[in-house]
Amino acid sequence: MITGTSIRKQTPGCGPVHHRAILIVLLLFLTAATALFADAPWAESPFSDGAGLPRSETDSCTWNLMNAAGGDSVPTVAFETVAKGSQAAVTKPRTAVIRSHADWNALWNEVNANRIPVPEAPKIDFSAHLVAAVFAGRKPSGGYAVTVQRVTRNTEGLHIWYRLSQPAPGAIVTMALTSPYHIISVATADRSLPVTFHAIP
Repeated sequence: MITGTSIRKQTPGCGPVHHRAILIVLLLFLTAATALFADAPWAESPFSDGAGLPRSETDSCTWNLMNAAGGDSVPTVAFETVAKGSQAAVTKPRTAVIRSHADWNALWNEVNANRIPVPEAPKIDFSAHLVAAVFAGRKPSGGYAVTVQRVTRNTEGLHIWYRLSQPAPGAIVTMALTSPYHIISVATADRSLPVTFHAIP
């Protein structure tokens, strides 16, 4: 006879060993799924030539979640295009953030080093703006472009969301080398804010 003790009947198959087995199966499934998706053609970075500006799974997932939450309801920051084209003298994929007139003039001269004479740099009010630039690098033909889609802000700083497009298979494009770029000015009173660039699918 047992007194003063509460006895709870153990449900068959629900003990610690069963829970561990379920966790192991789930872990194996997630590992296999990750490997499968990583090899999928649509999961490859648009910058697949091994150069900079890779698109990460984190960036893609963040973009999808942001839109799923209501793209227009996500806090955005106003920006304007300063310059956009396909013939930058910058031939390596890179990004840049400019916070002063001196740095802006240096970047502008670098972008237009293949033009004689170099056009005058657009005027930027750096007391209320900063400049962000995305360079796709040298491409083998026309039909490529890089475009900033959105600028957002959170506690970590500013986030620049950009997309690289490429010509469709069989498209008729110039066979000349190109180097797409997009330069924007972002309205912000705090020019010291950290800036993070994100490639989107």
